[in-house]
Amino acid sequence: MADDPLNVLYDESSELEYKGEYSQAINRIQEAQEFVEENHLPQSEKARALIRIGWLEFMMGHYAEAYATTEKGLKLADPKSVNTYEGLVNIAAIKAETNDLAGAERFYTQAIELCRELGTEDILWRGLHGAAVGVYLPRGQFDLALSFEREALLLARRSPARKPIWKFLNTIGWVHLQTGNTHELQETLERLQYEIMPDTPSEGYYLVLRSQATLDSHYDPEMVMSILTHARVISEMRGDPGLVTLVRVSMARYYIRIQKPSPAVDWAEMAVEFARKVGYQHMLGIALYCLAFALWLAGDLNEAEKCLEESIQVTTKLDARYDRAYAILLLSIIQYFHGQPGASDNWRQAMQAILEGDYACLIEKTGGFAYQMFTESLNSKDPEEQKLAQALLITLKRIPAEPLQITTLGDFYIQQGGRRIDSEDLHQRRAGELLALLLSQPRKQINQEKALEALAPNEARTKQQTIFYHATSTLRRLLEPNLPDKFPSRYLEVGNEQLRLVLPPGSQVDFEVFQDHIRNQQYDQALGLYGGEWVADYPYADWAMELREQLTHMYLEALNTRTQNLLKRNNPAEALESSRRILALEPWNEVAAAMAIQAYFLMDDKVGAIRVYKSLQKALDSELGMEPSDELKQKFSGMMVETHETA
Repeated sequence: MADDPLNVLYDESSELEYKGEYSQAINRIQEAQEFVEENHLPQSEKARALIRIGWLEFMMGHYAEAYATTEKGLKLADPKSVNTYEGLVNIAAIKAETNDLAGAERFYTQAIELCRELGTEDILWRGLHGAAVGVYLPRGQFDLALSFEREALLLARRSPARKPIWKFLNTIGWVHLQTGNTHELQETLERLQYEIMPDTPSEGYYLVLRSQATLDSHYDPEMVMSILTHARVISEMRGDPGLVTLVRVSMARYYIRIQKPSPAVDWAEMAVEFARKVGYQHMLGIALYCLAFALWLAGDLNEAEKCLEESIQVTTKLDARYDRAYAILLLSIIQYFHGQPGASDNWRQAMQAILEGDYACLIEKTGGFAYQMFTESLNSKDPEEQKLAQALLITLKRIPAEPLQITTLGDFYIQQGGRRIDSEDLHQRRAGELLALLLSQPRKQINQEKALEALAPNEARTKQQTIFYHATSTLRRLLEPNLPDKFPSRYLEVGNEQLRLVLPPGSQVDFEVFQDHIRNQQYDQALGLYGGEWVADYPYADWAMELREQLTHMYLEALNTRTQNLLKRNNPAEALESSRRILALEPWNEVAAAMAIQAYFLMDDKVGAIRVYKSLQKALDSELGMEPSDELKQKFSGMMVETHETA
């Protein structure tokens, strides 16, 4: 029953847990224990209370106490009961965070099978989420992690009872972050922000994920620090051990990114110390390779190597495959750049681990440091090394590229995450002209012969080819600055005498969105996008004229329709502003002038109306050698008379 005192206490405990107030949540269950004793309730209720306390002790990082309390509860529980399911989840979670992923997987599997057998679908999410975040995410089995969390999310959405949906989305977000799926990560963050509660662990984990997404997308460093500072306050206030360690690692990553090794070392050392203290082995492995990177930047090569060797030991023992691969990769990079023995062997191990786990995104996460070794391996005389590198090259191409937001109306630039490629950059070696040319083509694809003629119509063939080569290579370098020469681009595809621009999911080209709005008669949205002529940087390019004129015509038609609608709704002020935008481009446009005159008369501004009429007379005479039409003359005269009579 909803008003049962015992259920009320459990509900209050759950609410306190959601807020991160774990000690108070335990107090409520202790009150429940007293109620059970006083009312001589069955053993199952004693088991329920113990298992619940065990879970809350786990959330506080008290793993030994949590294990002992849960075991007491399991001894009292019916083996085929919800209590046993909850207890198995507790044990699995504890094992996951104390260096036993295999044991954790075994207990999670037992728990999930039992829950399905009992038909208690409403609580299955705990086992599914636990396995995803506690086993498959640290192991780097990302497909399994996504599958389990998506099922948990689906079950939670079906249930009328409140569920911690933020946990499922948070894991999904981390998978996308680790695998470089930028578009999916941004979509997940959008959904996640509506599921969190302020100043709770849910907000803390969301902020950390957001900070790392922002950092990886090259956004403003000050924004990242602001996000992390808020997350740190929550982590210290709530004491969630995973969140505390994660915040400290993230702070270290931030300082590494902005090339400040001293604070990076400090934060990474604090993360290592805390992970050791609470026995969180997975986070220890991560914190150690983060510390190694910071020490390398600080010039302490020996200590960096020691940290990486320990990180490899920890992650190997834990079977944290993704992080082990990353640690080996970092070790090989450091050894390579310092000419140390062992670099070649570690690089081969790293390539093998990356291929086995499908972790090619790690190559990009090193900021381009690995590409030099990669290039050498592709040209290696050792057939095995060359084979590994070629296989890795194929895998690399499958990683989704960063979505592009391309602005061409008025301004001309590319937004790539937090990185902006300005018009000045695009003017290098005709790169922007090639980009605009590709955007103007069906399927953003053009025959190379046609491209040569479009870019350099009056030049000799040799010069045309040189211009095309320079434009292609420069555009490629602007879009992927870390990519070595001769590596396949994920944005530009060349083959069968064709060049194609590939836009990743989540990309947007402003003039295409503008056209969609016009087709859907969403004129306000369309006009808000129109900042000026299409690729105005290339006013004399023959290939640009047709599309430019088409877009300008659509813009003027949208303004015309909008102005008419505003006048019908008796909104002369906005109608006047809209008609002025037409006249700014076509001062001889009689229809726009007539609407502007009407707007002025509606606002009782005869002087303004006369000014528009005279401007129109002058424009028609100078541009076309004509006078205003008889219809407009009569309409204007009638308005003047009507205004005079009214006055």
